[in-house]
Amino acid sequence: MDTSPDETHFDVIVVGTGLTQAILAGALSRVGKKVLHLDRNDLYGGQMSSFSLQGLREWVTNTSAVQGEDGFPIDVVQSAQTSESWETIDIQPTTCDISSFIDRSFTDLTDAAENAESAESFEALARGSQYNIDLCPKMALAGNQLVDGLIQSGVARYLEFKGLHSTYVHTDGALRFVPTSKSEIFQDTFISPLEKRALMKITKFCLEHASDADDEQQYQQFKSGPFVELLKVRKVSPRLQNFILYAIAGASVDQTAANSPLMTTEEGVRRVKNYVESIGRFGSCAFLYPLYGVSELPQAFCRLSAVYGGVYILRNGPKQLLVDPSTKSFKGVITEQGHRFTADHLVSELDYLPISASMTVKETGQVRHVVAILQGTVKADATAPVVFIIPTNALDNADVIQVLQIGHESMCAPKGKSLIHLMMRDCGTAAEDLQRALHFVVQEGAAQMFKQRSKPVATEQDSDSDPESAESDDESSLIPDSGAEPLTADELQAAEEMKEQQRMERRKQREERQKRRRAEQEAANTFIQPRVLFTFSYLQVQRQVDGLDVANVHFTEDLNDELDMDSCVVEARALFTSLFPAEEFLPHTANPDEQNEEEREMEDLATYDLPEDNSPTTGTADTTTAVDDNTTLGGATP
Repeated sequence: MDTSPDETHFDVIVVGTGLTQAILAGALSRVGKKVLHLDRNDLYGGQMSSFSLQGLREWVTNTSAVQGEDGFPIDVVQSAQTSESWETIDIQPTTCDISSFIDRSFTDLTDAAENAESAESFEALARGSQYNIDLCPKMALAGNQLVDGLIQSGVARYLEFKGLHSTYVHTDGALRFVPTSKSEIFQDTFISPLEKRALMKITKFCLEHASDADDEQQYQQFKSGPFVELLKVRKVSPRLQNFILYAIAGASVDQTAANSPLMTTEEGVRRVKNYVESIGRFGSCAFLYPLYGVSELPQAFCRLSAVYGGVYILRNGPKQLLVDPSTKSFKGVITEQGHRFTADHLVSELDYLPISASMTVKETGQVRHVVAILQGTVKADATAPVVFIIPTNALDNADVIQVLQIGHESMCAPKGKSLIHLMMRDCGTAAEDLQRALHFVVQEGAAQMFKQRSKPVATEQDSDSDPESAESDDESSLIPDSGAEPLTADELQAAEEMKEQQRMERRKQREERQKRRRAEQEAANTFIQPRVLFTFSYLQVQRQVDGLDVANVHFTEDLNDELDMDSCVVEARALFTSLFPAEEFLPHTANPDEQNEEEREMEDLATYDLPEDNSPTTGTADTTTAVDDNTTLGGATP
């Protein structure tokens, strides 16, 4: 079936539906640019895709890509001439969806369960679409640019979020809660009073250093140096350093090793400030997680682009680039299905690299991912996602491990199941380190979470506390009004029987409520060890491209290994500004209520008949009233 649009020339062709590409496409379409959005895959998201359980296993076991020794597709150079004397440059061939993820594996652990008879098969669990499993789980910091863009552009109305429940850092052999608000800090029993004072002081420093001469001098002194050095100078203890660096500032790699990319003081102070200012914007949490998985975000921005005229073609990526040899500039693409489109610019993710002798592809890092499907949850009382941070060497791990628990409350797993995502920069031992971390979190971590829960649920001892259980002994309802006819003996007996029947029905309902509450309380006070059912493992390759000698071709960066996804909107904004510097990035979009109000106001103005010049005084008074009414509605005058 021919899926090509009637339009063949566009301002920009965007390739790949990752978050950066989707934001850019939405922003371009919003200001009236003609956008063609291509993707060889049959789902949105790119590296931020979300799969069903069955879909993830199919993706993990799909290793049919044409691979070279370095893990990237083999170069197969071809050239041709078009009718316009444009050269063609082939896109590297691959049949492996989202080819930046390699070394994929799937493990079924249900046969190893202690009670094999109760183990559920993969096919039974994968039935339906109750799982939404992220390839690269991310969250949005409530005060960062991404959330501002969602609100300003109107894309937020396509989405729903859950606030992060809590964050824990492995310290002193156990997972410790990270307090962030003033009340949480002073109520915490783990950190000492001196540490509480130091935490409050460093938080205040990050928020207000510019207003204090001594603090500003110290900030300028350490601005370009490692953030960890400033924390040491300000007498922040090692365990509080872990809290600040990894849970609040969001560092994803070791901040103590000399060979690690250390966070600067300027960046660390900015991140702490953003984190603290995010708390309270949408509840008591700083981070937001989208319901149904992170792929909902790219889909929402793609929807914005489509609403404003963007053209979308899935399952049909570019096969060749069209290049003008005289100017070495991009002119268009030929798709895998043979469609030919021209454009002024091309923006592409790195899974669609052209074959060019002048271009070099450099691997800048690798991130190992492990996804575990659990029977039960690690933090059973959590009503939203939970983050666990395991600093370097806490479990003999070579680098920092980030763990994210997502469950039924985020619409990503069926009730009674949960997802555990583990991520770590690959230093050669990442696979073993993550398996060790998974065992610790599921076994010891779950037991620690149960002991650290807010308070055990008190068992109900009697029914007197149930406000619905009180029975009235007042029999005034049986006494007739003074002016009424007295009841006969039969009527009194019938009324007594009805009251007794109502009393028995209330007692039965009360007993059922108490039985249900006791069951819930017993379950809340009983530790149930979670169990790993399946694990998925894959390696995310991060790349950098240099030297492509074709103008007007722009490549977006691979996803980084941080939990916050704000880098995507920062990159999209930079690309948008470089392409169209005179246009506004993601301008305000009126919500439906505002649009309807404007439409109603315009209809009122269009149907209002102005009085003639010789109208009587009453008509003039009516005109004044109409103008005042319109001004109140929207500030318009007829």
